[in-house]
Amino acid sequence: MGLHGPRGVVVAAARIEQRILTLHADYRAELAERARVATVVFGGDVVPHGDVLDALGAYGAEQQWQGIAPVLRGADLALVNFETPAVPSRPISRVQLQFNVHDDFVQALAQAGIDGASVANNHGYDMGVSGVAETLATLTRAGIVPMGGALARGPSVSPARFTVLGETLCVLAATRLLNFDMPTPRDTHTRLTLARDGEGTEASDFVHAITAARADCAAVIVSLHTGVEYGDQPLRGDRDFFRRCAEAGADAVIGHHSHTPHPVESMTVGAREVPLFYSLGNLLSNQGYAAEARLEPIRDGAYAMPLDPRTREGLLAVLRFNRPGPGRLSLRSSGWVPVWTLNGHSRRESHSVTHIEAALMPREGGQDPMLQARWQSLRTRIGANSLMDESELPGSAQGYVQSAARIAAWGRVLTPSRAVAREAHPSGGPTRSPPGVMSAPMPRREPSGRLTHRSNVRGEMRSKAPPPTEAPRSTYRGSGERTNPSQS
Repeated sequence: MGLHGPRGVVVAAARIEQRILTLHADYRAELAERARVATVVFGGDVVPHGDVLDALGAYGAEQQWQGIAPVLRGADLALVNFETPAVPSRPISRVQLQFNVHDDFVQALAQAGIDGASVANNHGYDMGVSGVAETLATLTRAGIVPMGGALARGPSVSPARFTVLGETLCVLAATRLLNFDMPTPRDTHTRLTLARDGEGTEASDFVHAITAARADCAAVIVSLHTGVEYGDQPLRGDRDFFRRCAEAGADAVIGHHSHTPHPVESMTVGAREVPLFYSLGNLLSNQGYAAEARLEPIRDGAYAMPLDPRTREGLLAVLRFNRPGPGRLSLRSSGWVPVWTLNGHSRRESHSVTHIEAALMPREGGQDPMLQARWQSLRTRIGANSLMDESELPGSAQGYVQSAARIAAWGRVLTPSRAVAREAHPSGGPTRSPPGVMSAPMPRREPSGRLTHRSNVRGEMRSKAPPPTEAPRSTYRGSGERTNPSQS
């Protein structure tokens, strides 16, 4: 029986008021949800050069990553380019630039806070085609999502899926170059995702996959391994392909391979502003130990990679997403933060293991004059407009403190001219090229993306090894490293 009269009016008013309060609470919750921001960070090349592995073994994962780990852990999603196979069934390899690592190296990345790693790069087949499946399994076992691997009997392009703000963010990764002229594996094999120009439908298939992911995912990030090593600018063909990926539906396009940072650009696609990071440079490697802004890395007409400070620089791409509604993620802001590979080569004691660590470059270079020069050089080359303020980077306060402390302890190097002189003629003898200086011409720019030669960790130029239908035959050294008998 309904209520009538004044009492009924009071009850109805109370119900209306309760409904209004409920709607108001829902609206406030929706506004709060829209205001929430998730931070995705993407780091550059992680390369397991010999001294990187030695430093991990001698000093541990926490020390090797402590300068940047607070940021990686503080982000909602942390991604990198993983420049090596991880095949524990075969020996560790760091010779002839055919890499392989075991579980400890992968677990160190997971401990640092890395959530996803792209295997689609020119080193992805270093252990042969069969090594790809084991690499994916090793990463997955450590809790790291592999990106850029195509599963056996599956599609050639498959997005890696992550949950961000309750929605699905997809990452499509591919390499546009390989070290070896090898036949494309059959789809019955687990293999790398490729997007090379002039190789059948690889590039167009990858672009079509971006469009499909756009319809299926709340946001799409594209990762591309491409470019020319040690260059400062992207190739024209790569710049065009980045733009094709943005037009196909990517919210951001991330590049790596050159081992040096490239400019960051932005492209307007409809209502979206898409950042194009052409190359992030290195995140962790042992390609150089110099830091002098004015040092020219050419000695006797040869490119001296250890003297090129750009190989110690890198960018951390920062992408900040919000959730404007169900099933959607919107890129709210983006930018870059400078990172620096701490390399204690010139500070180490005789016969000790070199400290090599990933760190944030102190703001404005901190108190180190050489880092101040590197900071200014990066701002000029990359573009200061997209430099991310540290307040927008979770964990940065702790990261900058720890990075500054580690750089003060081990990272500040001698003026490179003094360091080189000390190595070149430590007893005052005649001047000669320091150990590790290349004795071959500068690397050639290859517009096709095929590599005719590679530089090894010591700086020596060698012809590429024959394509590994499987991993080359091996002999063993006491440390478990593999060496190709033809080169030993």
